Amino acid sequence: MTELSELKNHCYRLYRGFLKPYIQSTTLLPTAQEEDSVKAFCVLAHAAFEEYFEKLTIKTIENSYKKYKTKAFVTSIPSTQAEVDQFNDNISQLLKTLILANAFTIFSNSNSDTLKTHKSKLELASQLQKNGIDLTLENISELTKKTDSYTKEILKEVVRFFRGNIEANHGASLKYLLKLLIPVGIDIPQDLSLLNSLQKVAKYRGTYAHTKGDVTVILSASDIVKYVADAFELCKLIDGSINKFQSYIA
Repeated sequence: MTELSELKNHCYRLYRGFLKPYIQSTTLLPTAQEEDSVKAFCVLAHAAFEEYFEKLTIKTIENSYKKYKTKAFVTSIPSTQAEVDQFNDNISQLLKTLILANAFTIFSNSNSDTLKTHKSKLELASQLQKNGIDLTLENISELTKKTDSYTKEILKEVVRFFRGNIEANHGASLKYLLKLLIPVGIDIPQDLSLLNSLQKVAKYRGTYAHTKGDVTVILSASDIVKYVADAFELCKLIDGSINKFQSYIA
């Protein structure tokens, strides 16, 4: 089962367990029970979206790194123009993911052990030349390490960085999508309505989770269901834009 299917099933179970009776209700104002159910549904649905985006982020960067390590970029010869186009799209996405993830990691964390090691090697080579010292086999082995080794070490650091970044993530609004998805090369759909619905889910989740239930504005069951349904549609758009790439790097 895919992450998107798991998200859909989970949201439906939440809907069935908390809100289904109230969607069919004809009362003009939410009852106290409906208010409590709306709060619970909102908080738990938001947590489900948060987990979905986090899983998507770490899966993308980890599998992209693994794909680079295997160097199995072509597993079959494309026989149609459509297959050639899809292969080019996959390679383009792989490059975008690795380049952006590396750039964001370096920008956020300047303490790269790999880059520090390279700097120390430059200093050693400079010192050996300055002092007129002949190179040894040990010098050669240390100073001429293959570039592929540097690449793998840096990508390991990138994966570690994103794991930590995800552990520190505590939201699913647009702000958090910018922190999670863009740095691994996943585009955010430019859909005003769907993004605003996600913003509302995040906003009310924050209100319900941090005010001990003392809330001045209570959503109806139908309102929160609409917002969550829209947020799921946003997830479908994101998934649809990269599902072929995810299959390629899996």
